[in-house]
Amino acid sequence: MLTAFAKALKNQQGGFSPFMLGLVAGMAVFSASMRKQAEREIANIESQQQLIETEQLAAIRSGIENMIMSEDAASFSTAITVARMQANTSTKLETRNGQPIVINATALDNADGSQMIMITTSDDPFVRADVTNMAAGDMQSSAINQRDDVIVISTAPYRTRQLEISQTNRATLVDFVYDFWMTGAPGARELPTNAQYNTQIRDVYNIRDFWGNHFNYNRTSAQIATISFTTPAPWSETFTQRIDLTEEAQAAGQP
Repeated sequence: MLTAFAKALKNQQGGFSPFMLGLVAGMAVFSASMRKQAEREIANIESQQQLIETEQLAAIRSGIENMIMSEDAASFSTAITVARMQANTSTKLETRNGQPIVINATALDNADGSQMIMITTSDDPFVRADVTNMAAGDMQSSAINQRDDVIVISTAPYRTRQLEISQTNRATLVDFVYDFWMTGAPGARELPTNAQYNTQIRDVYNIRDFWGNHFNYNRTSAQIATISFTTPAPWSETFTQRIDLTEEAQAAGQP
């Protein structure tokens, strides 16, 4: 049989036998199949990597929120660092190749205490350099934001929540001040003095601003006072509420 097969090959005289054509066709089909399989595997790897990057950036955003919303007067800081963020997330803040993530944070806006933060988890040196050198005014509009491994975060919503919590607590104290005024004898009602506020309201209820500081109460007359709080330095903005019960006193017949 082998001799017959050899003769058949010899008699082809340079042409392709059906056997050879089938073999070549089979190899082509096998090659195309392998290529498609490789393409599917690459696509799957890229999809998994994109998911990992998306989850990592989401964890970074959550870590920044936790970092800011857990501040007190002593820990308040405008420094956005890997160390601070790592203390507030279980996600490892490294790139795929083990490099530290790149963080670029703007200076504090004293008007609302906010900062813009640009972060990348990329190993690409050009992307890392772009993020490092990105000007504050270009962070939100830069085309690099379209990448799956770049994120831009504003701290404004978190600072707003800090102020809202402080203002809500201050409003509660104003209610206690008004209650004190109402306990006075009709025709002789007055706001608490500074000393009375400290001992009968501040020290009793111990209501503080978001960062754990006491509110500042200041009575300027029997019917007028202010309650204020000041954000930690270097933000250092003071928010004041004026209490004026002059009309209420006059309506009650007080001079």
